[in-house]
Amino acid sequence: MLVAALSFVFVAQYFSGLILSAHSTTLRTSRLPTSFDPAVAIYPTFLPILVSLALWPSRSELLLPNIVLSLSSLPNALVSSLGQDDHNHYLQWMLTVIPLWAGNYNVAGSLRCTNIIDVEILALLYPLHITLLQLLQCLTTTSLLSSELHLLSTSLINILLFSTSPQSIILQCIIWVGGIGLFIFCTNVLRWNVALERIPAWRFRNSGGSVQPTNKQQFSGPRKSFPLDANPSEDDVYNGNSPNLSHTTHSKDTPIFTKLSSALPAEITRRLSLPGPTIDCFKSNRILNSNGAFARPVLRSCTSSLPSEIKNSTRGRRRYSLTAQAYLSMTPQQVESRKWLYAAYTFTIVVVLVLAVIRPAIAARALHGYEPFGWAVGYLFGDIGQLRSFVYHNGLEDWIVLSDDIFDRKSQLDNAGWVDEYRRRTIGAANTRLLLFAYWFTVVSIGIAIVLRLSAFAEVDTRRKVFHGMMVIMLLPTTFIDPAFLSLASILVLAVFLLLDLFRAAQLRPISKPLARFLTPYVDGRDLQGPVIVSHVFLLIGCAIPFWLSLAGVKREGTDPWLGWEVTTRDVSMIAGVVCVGMGDAAASLVGRRIGRHKWPWAGGKSLEGSAAFAVAVTLGLILGKAWLRAGGWTSTIDDSNDSWLTILAKAGMAACGASFTEAVLTGCNDNVVVPVILWLLVRALRL
Repeated sequence: MLVAALSFVFVAQYFSGLILSAHSTTLRTSRLPTSFDPAVAIYPTFLPILVSLALWPSRSELLLPNIVLSLSSLPNALVSSLGQDDHNHYLQWMLTVIPLWAGNYNVAGSLRCTNIIDVEILALLYPLHITLLQLLQCLTTTSLLSSELHLLSTSLINILLFSTSPQSIILQCIIWVGGIGLFIFCTNVLRWNVALERIPAWRFRNSGGSVQPTNKQQFSGPRKSFPLDANPSEDDVYNGNSPNLSHTTHSKDTPIFTKLSSALPAEITRRLSLPGPTIDCFKSNRILNSNGAFARPVLRSCTSSLPSEIKNSTRGRRRYSLTAQAYLSMTPQQVESRKWLYAAYTFTIVVVLVLAVIRPAIAARALHGYEPFGWAVGYLFGDIGQLRSFVYHNGLEDWIVLSDDIFDRKSQLDNAGWVDEYRRRTIGAANTRLLLFAYWFTVVSIGIAIVLRLSAFAEVDTRRKVFHGMMVIMLLPTTFIDPAFLSLASILVLAVFLLLDLFRAAQLRPISKPLARFLTPYVDGRDLQGPVIVSHVFLLIGCAIPFWLSLAGVKREGTDPWLGWEVTTRDVSMIAGVVCVGMGDAAASLVGRRIGRHKWPWAGGKSLEGSAAFAVAVTLGLILGKAWLRAGGWTSTIDDSNDSWLTILAKAGMAACGASFTEAVLTGCNDNVVVPVILWLLVRALRL
């Protein structure tokens, strides 16, 4: 059933690629609007159902709610033929309730929401989904596509309703409790800070009460580049530092300048007469392109290229938002104090949420009442004799959790492999986690050093693929050793990534500018579509989602206080994301850009050579993962002991080809997120 469903998705993907590559005349004959994105109708609709089927029957409670969420993600263009896209909510809501009426479903145990099982909760998933979509759109603006927003909303709802393991509950508390808290207490402050940063310095009142530039020398000088957190101010526009300015200079005696200056205020005229590059409407007939060569002349309206200050000056005072206008009477010193005040408030709220809200929630729901920070000390350093002696002699047992029986029960070691037994008995479970952390830190340090060395001569894509290789080196050998610890580490890193990018996008001092300077050399065009930098977040999520999905269907074990922090089995699908993103995507990009000559017959620009490299790399990664799983002696979730290596090679090749085809035809969604999920589904369906 799962294989048939995947086949249907592949066919839909193929035809979606043909639709996007069709001529405009063909699109005009279609009943769907030309702006319709087929990805919105494919990935958010089918992926939740396929994932639920892949986890059947261990997590049978996921299927029905995800059917409702899939119907909630249908585009309005497919729901109604009336064309009333903004008034289809009631019709689509009724459509999502149909599965609840289709038969006598036994939903007992399907939802764990305060231990109350109620079909009405399923009926309310659609308004929750729509509300969450609006909130996510408000937070990310144009950084995420429509299909990505739907998938993100569906994932968040699943985390909210179906988190049962300690790791997923910690993720639930961080995302939902911490995220909603930040949204409630910091939204206005962050908006005010961004508005304050966008006002040019010369607009503020100086000590004398008049509006003047704070430094007259700033209007001339070399051009400068703008980091990700910078919005070119009008000071930069007059300096010629805006990307829309040419490198040519013009005299103030130019006739067009004379005509315009007569209609402009004296302040603006004086600024335009300063030496240095001028604005677009003063360009000569031949302009310089980004490579410094002369480009074809560009015909445009003179006022269309003027800054808003100049366009509005003939009609009166510049139109600022109400928030920005409230700051214009402040002095630069007051502005600086206000920016630091906003930053201090935001950091204080984050600390208060972590200590007073998230920490008690994690203690009560994930750690059986143990204090999280003390529990973490025992979880990481519990095998160190000096720490244990210090805790016992100072009476800190109630805070720092220690146990004399740390995952070493005889019944748990009978079926364990030699790696697991060596980890628990010889090295120690806590010491192993410290070694894993040291290994990851070393790989990250070396990778960043390599990237910094490559920044001088290597292109952006090559530098970005170094991070992909880092993920492979970090996670491919270590995933099976301690999956629960890896899950916790990935959750915490994701939370840190999201929080830091929030600080960067809100331009909070003093952390925003260093972050922007560090990330600027590694961003691509997708990162510049909105305030959120999605590359590093999607890289981590792409590696972690298949791993988290595999853990959702694995039996847990462990003794108090580590109950639920050990897994009994492993399988190759755990490394699907690492193999796909770290090996397949990197191989496809490096090979396709250099020797790719034959293109697929649809839009997207993917080459056959790159897709072949993707399939080969993923096949190799899956084979290596299977070999490591068997060599380590871990018990496999899927009983494939009778499969020969030739059969395993065939299964790995089929899964890799399916993922490569998805990567080639993927439209309207980030391939670092969707393709790993498709590979995870194929690995589970083929029982690799």
